[in-house]
Order: sequence, then C-alpha cells, then structure tokens
Amino acid sequence: MRNSIFPLLLLLLIISGCSEQYDEEAVTKSKSVTRSYIENNYDNIESIELDEPRKSPMGSMKVDGIVNGAGFTIILSENYSVNSIGEKDGFPERKAECQGKDCDY
Repeated sequence: MRNSIFPLLLLLLIISGCSEQYDEEAVTKSKSVTRSYIENNYDNIESIELDEPRKSPMGSMKVDGIVNGAGFTIILSENYSVNSIGEKDGFPERKAECQGKDCDY
C-alpha cells in the first residue's frame, strides 16, 4: 500500500510546484494588454471574458478567453507585447487596417 501512494504524492508535489501564480500587477497588465489588443485589432467586439494568465511549458505568459462566444489564446512576451494569438471558430474578423500587421494596442 505504501509503495502505491508514494508515486501519487510525488506527482502531486511536482504538479503543484510547477504551477506558477502571477502577482496582481502582472495579472492586471496582461489582461489590460489582451483586452486592448483585441479591441484595437478586431471588428464588432461585443464581449470579452478573460481567464487568469498562466505560464506555458516554454515559459511565456498565456491568456485564454472568449470573445463574442468564440475562444482564443494569446501569448505575451516578457514586456507584455503580443507574440501570437490562436483564434477558434467564430472569432471576430480583423479590422481592414490591421490585416497583415498589428494595429496599436
């Protein structure tokens, strides 16, 4: 019995040690940049819901959310600039002036 519990406890310790929580300033900044990026680069934004930022396996900050009912994931660099965005089906279209480039955010 003891041998079967040890690996489970070890796994739980490893998983809990790997989840990094960001401080309040980082959370506020990441959400602000994400919201601004979406509002300034996409048309017809009716609603934006954002999850807490999380650390990706490669170390960058990710913010998941929903815009007008469609999901997305945005990856931010250390200086909170947008590296990339993954859009799910139904995500709003980019503004015409933001095609091929990011508009200011």
